[in-house]
Order: sequence, then C-alpha cells, then structure tokens
Amino acid sequence: MWCCIMQNRLNFRPSHSTVYHLILLAALFFLTRIFFLFSPAGQLGDADQAVFGMMAQKIAVLEEFPIFCWEAHYAGAPVAYIAAIIFKLFDAGFLQLRIAMMLIIFPAFFLFYFIYVRLFDCQRASVGVLFLLFSPYIVFNTTMAAYGGYGESFLGTALVILLSWKIRDQSIGIHNGTAFFFLGLICGFFLYIQFYIIPAILAFAVPTLCLGDNRSRTFFQFGLGGFIGISPLIFHNILYGGGTFTRAAGNALLIGRDDIVALPMDVISNICLQKSKYLINWTSNAPLIFGQLITPDICGSTIQITAGLILIIICSGYIASCFRQTTKKYTTYQLHRQFAFYIIFFLILILAASLHSVRHIVPLFFVLPVVFLSLIGNTLKLKKASFLILIILSAFQVTGWIKEFNSPRFDPIPVISAMERNGIKYFYSSYWTGYPIMFLGKGNLIGSPVLLPFNEPFSDRKPHFTEHVKDSLDSAFVFRSNENRLEKEFLSFLDNQGISNETMEVAGTVIYFNLSKPVGAYFKKENWNTYFYLK
Repeated sequence: MWCCIMQNRLNFRPSHSTVYHLILLAALFFLTRIFFLFSPAGQLGDADQAVFGMMAQKIAVLEEFPIFCWEAHYAGAPVAYIAAIIFKLFDAGFLQLRIAMMLIIFPAFFLFYFIYVRLFDCQRASVGVLFLLFSPYIVFNTTMAAYGGYGESFLGTALVILLSWKIRDQSIGIHNGTAFFFLGLICGFFLYIQFYIIPAILAFAVPTLCLGDNRSRTFFQFGLGGFIGISPLIFHNILYGGGTFTRAAGNALLIGRDDIVALPMDVISNICLQKSKYLINWTSNAPLIFGQLITPDICGSTIQITAGLILIIICSGYIASCFRQTTKKYTTYQLHRQFAFYIIFFLILILAASLHSVRHIVPLFFVLPVVFLSLIGNTLKLKKASFLILIILSAFQVTGWIKEFNSPRFDPIPVISAMERNGIKYFYSSYWTGYPIMFLGKGNLIGSPVLLPFNEPFSDRKPHFTEHVKDSLDSAFVFRSNENRLEKEFLSFLDNQGISNETMEVAGTVIYFNLSKPVGAYFKKENWNTYFYLK
C-alpha cells in the first residue's frame, strides 16, 4: 500500500510515491482536458464565456483594461488578462479561452492532493483527486470555462487552506508576519474575483489569525495584505457607485431597484415574501441540485434526486461526526471540523445570496472526497468501500461526458461568414446568440441583445454597442431555432408595416436583413417584453 511518513504529512515534502502520484494525476488531467478541448463542446462556448473573450480581445490590443466582467460587478477579470496573452500568441477563440482557464485550474489539483494527504494518506489522496478529475460535466465545464470565478475559486480556496495550515504548523519557512500578509493578499485577491472564497476565509484563515500572542499585529498584517488584494474591487466600486454591493443586496433581498421606492413596510413585506418563496423552492430542489454533483444528466431526474438525498444524508453525517467532543487541541480531527464549518458557511452564503443553480454549488465539490473518505473510510471503518464508491462515481461520470462532449452547440462561424458576405455590421439578437457572434466576429460585427426569448434574464454587457445598433439604419435581426415565438412577433410587425426584407438561414439560424424600412427593437423591463418600432 502506498503511504507517506509523518514528516511528509506535516511539511508537504513529496516522497517518491507522491511524485509518481502527481505525475500520473497530471497526465490524466491533460489527457481528459485535451480530449475535451478537441470535442465540439470544448471548441465552442456560450455568451458568458464570449463576454470574457471579448474583454480579452480589448485587452490584447490595449484598448480597454476592465477590472470586472462588463456590467456584471461581481466577477473579477484576471482570466481575461491571461486569455489576452494567449490570444496574442494563438489568435482568439473559445478553445484558447479554455486554455487560459486550464492554466488557473491545473495547480489546484496538486494543492488538493496535499490537502487530502494531510487528512488521510497518499493512496486516498490520489483517489480523492481522481474524483475531482473525473467530475460531472457541470463541474468539468464550469472549471474549464471563463464563467466568472468558478475555476478560480478552486485555486483560491486550496491556497487559503494550505497556507493557513502551514502557518498554524509553523512550517511555512518565512517570517510569520510575511506569511499572514500573503494569506491576507490571497484572501483579498480571490474575494475580488468572486465571493466564493468567503467560506474558506471564515473556516480556515480566521481560526489561524486567532492563534498566537500578538493578535493585533497579526490582524494588521493580514488586513494590509487583504486590502491590497481586494483593492481592484474597491476601486471598481468607487468608479461605479458601489455596483457590486448594490447588485449583491438586490440578489440577497430578491428585489429590484424599482421596488425600493415603495413604502418601507411594503418593501419589507415584499422582501420577506420573495425570500420565503426562494427558501421553499431551494429546499424542494436541493436533492436534485446535490444529485447533479455526483450523477450525470443521462441518469434522469429520479436517480439524481435519490443520489442527492443520499449525499445530503452523508454530508450531514460527516458534519455531525466532526462536532463530537474531543480533548485534543490540534489533530486531524480538528482539521475535519474546519471542513464541516466550511460546508456550513458555504450553504449559508448560497442561501443569503439567493443562488439556486447547481453551478453555484460547484465550488463545494472538492469537499466531497473528504466527506466520503472520512465518514465511510474512517468513521465507519470501510476504507475499501470509500475507495470503491469514489472510483465508481468517477467512472460513471465518463458516460455523461461522452454525450455532453458531442452534443450540438451553437456554432457562430457559419453565421458570421454569411453576415460578412452580405455586408451586415449591426444586428439585433438574443444575449446567447449575439455575444458568441461578436466574439468570434473579432470586432467586425456589433450586436444588441434586446431580443429576449421567453423567461430569459436580460443581460446587456456592452450598452455602448446597443447604442450603435440603435443608431444604425440597416440593422439585421438574427434568430436561432429556439427563438420562434419572438421571431413570429417580428415577422408580424414587418407584415403590419408592409416591410420587405431579405432572408437567409444558416445552420438553423435565420437572418433578416436589407429591410425596406429601418426597424429597431427595445426591451421593456416593466413587463419583460421586446418591442419593435420604425426608426
């Protein structure tokens, strides 16, 4: 059996076995990710990724230097700067954008290996990282895509955990003051990128800060590093009137800016009503959400709900086992208690922020090997069973990959070619259609995402582009196959106004252009509808 001596577990110095494991895990990482990159899913992306790609394009030509995702106020832009360098070397594309994320997520797997080694041994640490490598597609994709902080949260959380532990062990190799400064810097910087680092700060960094005699000095050193790390977020909010905090408050309280002007009691009543609905809905959907973390979509919702219920029970059992009374001050048991607190803090954060999608709990995924290996392997004394469960779950995900990797995606390249051939520069579209076109169109096509399909949230990441389209007298209209309802409304408007046009269909996307009268579109927030008008 592979094992590590105690010195390695305390100081994270790699033994020969550890080196072999890391080489194997690195090889599996690149093999699986390269296979993904050359699949249809890897070479194409959605509008959210396209926005970061467009930001990287602007950075690469030194035209803009964004601090946050355009108009989002909640997702830091460092990945766009990494992508800008790659774009300068290898041109722009979704594949290159994913490579930028690979550079960020790859070190996290090594760091999680050392975290698992500290809790278990080299053999179980390897199985834990294998579970991370062969994750469900939702985890695979979000950590390999510039979505605004999901992949970055893995790296930041791993850094906070390891650095906190090494400071606590006094095995950091540098002066404690410098170590606390760097811990604060990491916490602040990853908080600027995305708020998912908050549970790691509370569960791992804060307990470490409370150790030692000179706490005021420790907090000052940590605070100084944190202030420097979070300074881009502070600067951004000074420029944009506290956009991050306004957005966070709106999401947490589930009310919009228009609702705040009501009477105070009406506002409070509305907040309580909306929050109650959210909590009831989240609780009822929790089994499905958690089930999607360990089973692929091909299983169907019934199996996913069952798996989610089992996972919730296992996680609850793990948390309960971590809070048993103990007289020991600092043991592996105490480290597990920190992970229990991490799970609790993470769920509180999710509920406070009113988040509801499975991708929002993806940063919790790295805890699952700890839960399984500890509760089943250690507490229930079923070490081989815990191995077998993780390996089976990992192998099971590959069946889901095969379908997801090859599922049809919106390919904007044929649409872009057709639009350029016909001299189209300005166009109206939905968010999910327009931004991939603009990204791969490399600045030659400018779109406005005001064509809002039914029940879709409104996102205009570049209002300046919308103004250009609005001022244009020859704007085209682009509809994908799943936007039929809005397309029919548009055609009805053209018919009522006696407007003729040219039409072409490219790969399931319909483009209306050369309209006999200039037509515009706008989005009305009051009833969440798109309207057409003569310019």
